[in-house]
Amino acid sequence: MSQAPSVAEVPVASAGANTPMASQPRLTRAQRKAIAWQGKSCENCEVPLQGPFCHRCGQPERTPIRDLLALSNDALDYLFDVDSRVWRTLLSLFFAPGRLTEAYLAGKRMSFIRPLRIYLVMSALLFVVVNWTSDLNMRVTGDGDVPIDGSAEDVVLPQLPAPPKPPDAGTGAMDPDAARPAEDVAAAQAAAAQALAQAAEQTKPKAAAEENSGATVKEKKPINLTFADDQPWHRQDNPLLLDWLPPAANEWMNDYIAVIKANLELVRDDPRRLGHSFLQVLPQSLFVLLPIFALLLKLVLVTKRRLYMEHLMVAVHSHTFIYMGILVAIGLSKLAEWWPAGWFNPWWFLMGISIAWIPLNLFLTQKRVYRQRWWGAPLAFFVVGTLYLILVSFTVVAALVMSLVNL
Repeated sequence: MSQAPSVAEVPVASAGANTPMASQPRLTRAQRKAIAWQGKSCENCEVPLQGPFCHRCGQPERTPIRDLLALSNDALDYLFDVDSRVWRTLLSLFFAPGRLTEAYLAGKRMSFIRPLRIYLVMSALLFVVVNWTSDLNMRVTGDGDVPIDGSAEDVVLPQLPAPPKPPDAGTGAMDPDAARPAEDVAAAQAAAAQALAQAAEQTKPKAAAEENSGATVKEKKPINLTFADDQPWHRQDNPLLLDWLPPAANEWMNDYIAVIKANLELVRDDPRRLGHSFLQVLPQSLFVLLPIFALLLKLVLVTKRRLYMEHLMVAVHSHTFIYMGILVAIGLSKLAEWWPAGWFNPWWFLMGISIAWIPLNLFLTQKRVYRQRWWGAPLAFFVVGTLYLILVSFTVVAALVMSLVNL
């Protein structure tokens, strides 16, 4: 990030009349902006300014009530300044394990993008890419199977005779094949029509059987939810009742079970609906996991005597890096699919390295931030990783249930 020059570094032109104009240094635009506050007072509390911000009320010297050219210049400065911070943040996060978190906890915060902002951007980008790249062309048959890119059996038809070739302009002779009697052509066409009719008759019973089987499945095999009593759940006849819950909570729970059961019927007809709904719910669920993961770090690494907010910064940066690693792996896999067949494909190798770099980066980040020794860091990383995977499993299951409810 470009820093404004300090007051001591900026040459201030003397107002004396004895100083010739040619000897006065010419200030750049950045230098003029850096000393624009000199000789002014705060417009809010009217105290003399000692910098670009008022030391009493905090109001900036630069007001937004200016001409469009000045506002455009400020927008360009802010754009390029943020761009430099973005690249510095991403490169440090991906290639220097723990460096970004360590610098942020040490107070160097203005040189990087805020952790929560970069996390939200990476999370949104990841799930947009996953939703865009995982749209399969699926269909559901009557027996509940989900074939992908299925095709019907080919029907072999008799080959029609080639049309007679026109006579040669020079000789006027006909092609020998053109002398075939018209009865042969008519017989071949009749055979082709008969083959088409037989193929249509063979496909009709199969299609009718599939429709009947699908109707039978929907009528005879409805989706049933079974709980502890091994009996199908029913809203009135066999509801789910928990003794330790109040009646209102049991009513609320059975209402949602009815919604899930009805939505499961829709999912059986179109599985893609569940996938899209799941990808919409999962980002919010993983965001809720952040403070829980920070609490897990606090409990496992209690001997490090770190504040909870420090653990939260580690959690935010770690999840942001995980999303970045997944995005890089997806991009490399797409490049590998476009690579010509039969050649050595380096993109699969790079994708494997990017996937292996995710746990290694997380381990090095934990070791650097918490100042762990080589013999204790693997044990702590194994405990934290195992508990984290359990948390992620419960989070994914909860997200799946919520996606069924919100389908």
